[in-house]
Amino acid sequence: MSVQDERKLRARLGTLLDGIEPRPAPVTHVVRLGRGIRMRRWISVAAGFAVIVAGAALIPSLLQTHRVAPMEQLHNQVTITRPPAAHHGVIGAGVTNGHRWQVRLSGSPDSPTALATGMSPMGVTSAAVGWPASIQGESGLGSRPEDLIAGTVNDRVTRLDILLSAGELVSLPPVSWGGYHWVAVVLPPDARIVRAVAYSGGRELAYAVPYGTVSLVTWWRPGQVPPRRLTKLIGVGRTNGIAWHYVAEIGPWGYCYASGGNTSCDSAASARVAPTGRVVASMSCGALGGGSQSTGPLSGLVAAASGVRRVVLRYSDGTTASFPATEADGRWFVGYGIPAHLSVVHSVEYGASGQVVGSTAGATWEC
Repeated sequence: MSVQDERKLRARLGTLLDGIEPRPAPVTHVVRLGRGIRMRRWISVAAGFAVIVAGAALIPSLLQTHRVAPMEQLHNQVTITRPPAAHHGVIGAGVTNGHRWQVRLSGSPDSPTALATGMSPMGVTSAAVGWPASIQGESGLGSRPEDLIAGTVNDRVTRLDILLSAGELVSLPPVSWGGYHWVAVVLPPDARIVRAVAYSGGRELAYAVPYGTVSLVTWWRPGQVPPRRLTKLIGVGRTNGIAWHYVAEIGPWGYCYASGGNTSCDSAASARVAPTGRVVASMSCGALGGGSQSTGPLSGLVAAASGVRRVVLRYSDGTTASFPATEADGRWFVGYGIPAHLSVVHSVEYGASGQVVGSTAGATWEC
């Protein structure tokens, strides 16, 4: 290409470029679009604020129309009046939820009867004072629904504190009567004892956790850890067509054993039941099916030594029956039955390998 041709080409390209008009940048459009978005948002906020203001103005009238009644707080009030001495056998007095009451003892000092105001009598035992207390409780005696708690405490006990489920603390002072120190209280029917603590001055002697609501049986030393909670079937059978069973209820309340509607608790804070040197030890026994204890069928529960795995009873008619031993929290138990009109002559206890580990006279198996 010649120089002249190159000049002509540049002239034509310049003419074409001059004919192109560049469009302005879209900045102005974007700014206008943003302003529109902000305006719409302000309008929405203003509308929402107006709705809130209108709703707030209606709240008082709504509350007046649908007012919620405040929840009534349940709280039992138990006040104890300390008598200086047990005049006329009164070992406790006070006011429970506005109702005045007294607990009065009568009869023999070793086996008296406790009678609370408006309630049926409750037999109590003072001869065997446990450590640090022997406390009994009954619910709904007579026509009154309250719970009666009464019993003896050791000479070192200066007060017995009872903590209820709603947080109330009831402090019971011991009162002397018949050579023993007594405590007593009437609790509301909906109250549940959470813990009881026996003190000597400011020093804690022992504590107890109830089995159920009011039964204080096993007392633990401060810092002593009670057994873990355990419910286990430890004996089951059928005698003369009547079924029976025993269940171990173990926990912070101690060691309790239930059969039907009856429950007995071991007051010893120990896992060992059978005394040293004995293979079995009687725990409970009773008639089956509401029959006669002298002629009807019976069932019972014994504690067994740790080496016992099976017990064979020989009855008075020459027949035998075998019953297995069951373990619960380190204890061994044997539930058994005795047919009607029969008695146990003797028993033979066997170990895990079938070896004989003991023999027991029939008196141990009597009810």
